[in-house]
Amino acid sequence: MISIPGYDIQRELGHGGMASVYLAIQHSLEREVAIKVLSEDLVSDPEFCQRFLKEGKILARVPHPNVVTIFDSGEHEGIYYMCMEFMPGGTLEDRLNRGALPPSESIQILKQVASALQWSHSKGMIHRDVKPANVLFREDGNPVLSDFGIAKTLRRDTTQMTQAGMAIGTPSYMSPEQASAQELTPKADQYSLGVMFYEMLAGQVPYSADSAIAVAVQHVQAPIPSLPGGLEHLQPIIDRVMAKDPEERFPSMEDLIESVHKAGAGTPSNFKTTVIRPHGKVEPTQSQPVYRHPFALASMGVIAGAIVLGALYWATVKPTNEEANNITNATETTASPAIVATGKNEQEIKKWLDVGETHFSIGRLVEPPNNNALEAYWKVLEFDPTNADAIRGLKNIAVSLETLARASLEGGDIDETKVLVNQGLMADPQNKELAELQRQLASQ
Repeated sequence: MISIPGYDIQRELGHGGMASVYLAIQHSLEREVAIKVLSEDLVSDPEFCQRFLKEGKILARVPHPNVVTIFDSGEHEGIYYMCMEFMPGGTLEDRLNRGALPPSESIQILKQVASALQWSHSKGMIHRDVKPANVLFREDGNPVLSDFGIAKTLRRDTTQMTQAGMAIGTPSYMSPEQASAQELTPKADQYSLGVMFYEMLAGQVPYSADSAIAVAVQHVQAPIPSLPGGLEHLQPIIDRVMAKDPEERFPSMEDLIESVHKAGAGTPSNFKTTVIRPHGKVEPTQSQPVYRHPFALASMGVIAGAIVLGALYWATVKPTNEEANNITNATETTASPAIVATGKNEQEIKKWLDVGETHFSIGRLVEPPNNNALEAYWKVLEFDPTNADAIRGLKNIAVSLETLARASLEGGDIDETKVLVNQGLMADPQNKELAELQRQLASQ
């Protein structure tokens, strides 16, 4: 268990790819608090550490009844932590795992989170990661918005928190402008809130697919889905907050709150959709197509940022051809029971899968060294050579790099294209498109 001066750590409340949260007693005031601790796998990355500490400062500047209260933040012996109010009511994600919410409850949560965002926007900050996991509930049942760790000021930052052209956020709730790495406005938060509102009403996210990239592209291209029967009076709200063009959304959160209040007056108090959200991935429907080459959108700004992924990584952590082939061979063999039998290994597998997913979602495909999705998934395969999630993650990396390689080739940068192709084949040596592209480059 970790140790931080001034706090008595009780137990872990939860953890993810970026951080763990602990229940603790604050000595000075003898009260229960939640302490968020940055993952040790990310502490070596100065950017993550800076972003983590910045979150505490941002939240301290945003006093609002629906924004989580921060008491303290800092670093102790390499442990980056943030002390905040303890939320015994859990998260909105916990509630949605049990199914859709009653419309009246969904509307109340929407209005309160929208109020928090309106306040945040008035202070010059865009949240950029509005999702159910970041909505917590106090003991009295009121929701609060948390995790401003990737928030961006509307004024010019003295420190650039993200690489140019990189998409930031969680794919299932990412606005079209985030997915295409365009300049963001407060209306990006409005879109994400709209996705969350749809999920509260329908019991599932509007778009799903086999990869995070494919989901992101659906946010850019796929039609807005319809709500279940009986909720048609709320469809105009969904259509507007989830409009692909930010200019077609509500002018402000205040306008959204007013419109939702009026529309909600027609909802029966006892109405509740019977659509239940299954655990895990929701299969795409006919109205939710899966794209084979999801980022084949030539104008997407993400290409500009992701193409710079190469040379340093390639020179420092490039595996041998034999090591790359071992990844492929591992997918075709049966794991030794000794490799996957222990509970400790299962914990390590889950941890590295979380790290890999986190890096993939923010565009860290193959760099920086020791902090990227590729190496995280390789780490999983050390414990379980047939792990389906890690293998799928590696294939997704290869698909992403293939698309970036083709964009680089169209731009005339042959050397960069070769780097991207080789990196993609390190992730998935069986990727036929990359192999064919490599043959084409060799003949030039």
